[in-house]
Amino acid sequence: MQVLYDNKILSAVLTRSSENPAHPIANVQDTKILKTFRTLGASAEWIKASTTITASRFAIMGHNLSASADIRLQGNDSDVWTAPAFDEEVTWKSGIIIHSFTECTYNYWRLIITDSGNSYLSIGELYLGTYLQLPNIKPDAEIGYNTTGSADKSASGQLYGDEGYEYRSVTVNFWGITDAQRAGMSAWWSLCRNSRPFLMLIWANREDLETAMYCYIDQNGIAWKRTGNEKFPWSTTIKFEECF
Repeated sequence: MQVLYDNKILSAVLTRSSENPAHPIANVQDTKILKTFRTLGASAEWIKASTTITASRFAIMGHNLSASADIRLQGNDSDVWTAPAFDEEVTWKSGIIIHSFTECTYNYWRLIITDSGNSYLSIGELYLGTYLQLPNIKPDAEIGYNTTGSADKSASGQLYGDEGYEYRSVTVNFWGITDAQRAGMSAWWSLCRNSRPFLMLIWANREDLETAMYCYIDQNGIAWKRTGNEKFPWSTTIKFEECF
């Protein structure tokens, strides 16, 4: 189980190849995915971060990219892109796109996309940073599929409903936590608390079982419990809820 929470894009200096004035580049630094950035075209469009960033994970959320899109993530120590030091293809997905790579640091990062299936590109949020590997979880983790929908019956038995939207909720018991892991989880809580969303991969290597979830911590604090185990002295339970 992994969380991608320390998003360096949120504070980076960003530029872009083109921009729809109604959907500015600043929107990818907004944590509401439905607030999107749009380009004016869909050929060799790029977004550049002119900020030194150490990263091993990259994500694109809330996008309109088609399966034919050519997506590349690049990194370089200078703002010259003829032969960047880091240049990797990013695999397309219809939902949240996550790209994993060996941790590295560059002064400049660039996302460049050509999409023949679109006349413009739309992106809700980008993630660039590292990840936190969460500790052992009990096998009784609960994954709920929920809806905000509601329904009422009329006097004659007819049903009137509002579909609302669907979202997931997850409750996990972390049963074996080391002192170092507790420190990492505490840093995560200190940054995000219950008001800043992040990406979570419930089973990082099995997205076919459960796709990545953009979510927040659905509780007012983290309670650490002693286990009596010298090697894994801590445990805690955390609830998550999906957001958009």
